[in-house]
Amino acid sequence: MHRLISLLIYMLPACLSAQTNRPISGYLVYLLGKDTTMVGYYELKGNQYSMEVLATPNVSVTRLKGKLFPNGEIESAEGQTFRVTSRDPLLQSSYRLYVRDDSTFIEQQQPGKPLAISRFAGRGVIANGIGTPFRYFLPLWVNYAPKNVGDSMVTGHLTMGTNKKYIIKRIAKDQLYVGSTVTGMMTLNLDKNGMLKSIDAIGSSWNVTGTVTNKLDLKALTERFAAQEAALGAIPINQPDSVMALLNNASFKIVYSRPKVRGRTIFGAVVPYDRFWRTGANAATRLVTDHTLVFENKELPAGAYSVWTIPSEKGWTMMFNSQANVWGTEYNPAFDVLRVPMQSEQIPELVEELTIQVKPARGGGLFNVIWEKTKASVSFLIK
Repeated sequence: MHRLISLLIYMLPACLSAQTNRPISGYLVYLLGKDTTMVGYYELKGNQYSMEVLATPNVSVTRLKGKLFPNGEIESAEGQTFRVTSRDPLLQSSYRLYVRDDSTFIEQQQPGKPLAISRFAGRGVIANGIGTPFRYFLPLWVNYAPKNVGDSMVTGHLTMGTNKKYIIKRIAKDQLYVGSTVTGMMTLNLDKNGMLKSIDAIGSSWNVTGTVTNKLDLKALTERFAAQEAALGAIPINQPDSVMALLNNASFKIVYSRPKVRGRTIFGAVVPYDRFWRTGANAATRLVTDHTLVFENKELPAGAYSVWTIPSEKGWTMMFNSQANVWGTEYNPAFDVLRVPMQSEQIPELVEELTIQVKPARGGGLFNVIWEKTKASVSFLIK
């Protein structure tokens, strides 16, 4: 069975206190379970940075360079992404980031398409609109992060058309705790010299681990992944899917993304116990129904909802939230319309890809969430 080899790389943009910069460079490799999802080289000299990132599936290489403000926020960025095949590389996108009058602008140009320009109020240390290297700013932050344990600072995450709050906190001499409502929180582990050593992003929206190394042959890796993809094809990591059902004249549609196990321990690790989960990947899982549903004498009116769960070893909870269209880490319990307990059980066969089902039952139906070797269920009546 073919295992997709993808590569993930992240770098630490700077936190908000101007300091004397040490030169920083290295390679950062990201693993999703046993699969590599990104690999990249990063370098910081003074406030000038550069990076080259190899990403899979759909093998691509992005080269980016620019400048940081004295406090570590991004002042400029310019780069290109190339789709890599066994033939000549194909230009996919060109990027440009610049700051004017305390606003950040990101330009993206794709061949044959109009120039796309996004404007964000303020500045930030991480920006999704400049291709895959936005993850590679992480290693650079060690020059700017708070030095005292317990100190933290708030800067910006430029994403989804807004400037989200991005927190950088020193939790130990050799650890930083960083993240936003979009990424979730991650732990950055530092070596004895205060440089990035590894990243634990399990439980965040990235759900990866990262390791820094001093030497990799990016050219050879690029050729290897391109040849592998040409022979075997690209495999999506989180396949989008939908479930549609008609029960007793009530219609249901569930839209979600389906992550795979990929050799990982899921519940209690990738999906931590006793905290909310998007019940899928990427955007929050979404339910639309045209009838009122009744869960243990509690009514859920017809409408559209985001669906969240809290997995637990003692039993699960399912939440229906009126914010129907949100990213999968931006859960706000204040908008919960209904919370219902779920029954969970262990099943004998491993289910590689997350599966959500709507099944008929007497007078109503059953929602099933099945993944790894766990099945969680909740029954309902149709009013």
